[in-house]
This record gives sequence, structure tokens and C-alpha cells, in this order.
Amino acid sequence: MQKTAKEHQKQVKKVDSTAGVISKMTRSAHLKQVKKVARAVTVKATTSRANQ
Repeated sequence: MQKTAKEHQKQVKKVDSTAGVISKMTRSAHLKQVKKVARAVTVKATTSRANQ
């Protein structure tokens, strides 16, 4: 089965946008994780300073 060039481009665009969505999701998830860790570190540093 041979696809026309137009059909092939459509397919590529679809794959591209899906990859874009996935990378956006992983990026935002990663940022959330980093923020969470940063917050935890800040809290620990503050409490340990208060205890001294």
C-alpha cells in the first residue's frame, strides 16, 4: 500500500503533535517535581536553622 505525499505529511503532523503534547506533559510534571523538592529542602533548612 502506497500513501500519497499529502497523506504521509498528515501522519507526520499527527505524530509530531502527539510527541509535543507528551514532552509538554513531562516537562510540566518534572517542573512540579523540582518545585516540590525545592520546597521540601527549604522547609528542612528553615526548621534545622530554627532548632539550632
